[in-house]
Amino acid sequence: MTETNLTSARKAVANRANAQKSTGPKTAYGKKKSAKNATRHGLTRGRNASDPEARALAYALTELDGLAPGFALTIAEALVRQTKALRAAEVLIANAVIDDAAARWEELENSAQIQILDRLVALSDYERRAAATLGKQLRKV
Repeated sequence: MTETNLTSARKAVANRANAQKSTGPKTAYGKKKSAKNATRHGLTRGRNASDPEARALAYALTELDGLAPGFALTIAEALVRQTKALRAAEVLIANAVIDDAAARWEELENSAQIQILDRLVALSDYERRAAATLGKQLRKV
């Protein structure tokens, strides 16, 4: 059985060149701006600033289910992040499609539709990561 090279040499060179361009922000301004990407939509807080809703849920998990406080907080934070992402997606869809003050989806410019779809994809990715964190933690129970 012969081994086949699935990526041509030309494509491999192009892939490496593109990877060099995609290494993130280089300037201090760019790094500072990209560091705020996760908080731009209000779904996350700083690393050590737990959401009050998550703290309340963690307390309930600790008191009612006997989970360790740190473990309960990790589960609660993932649940709250997931819920917030789903709520934000619902609001975005409602504003784009249902709200009488906004133009109907069909009447929106292509660029506006693309912005809404991009935002929905970002929210979906955020929700998926929260769900993965939650699943990982729940498997430990």
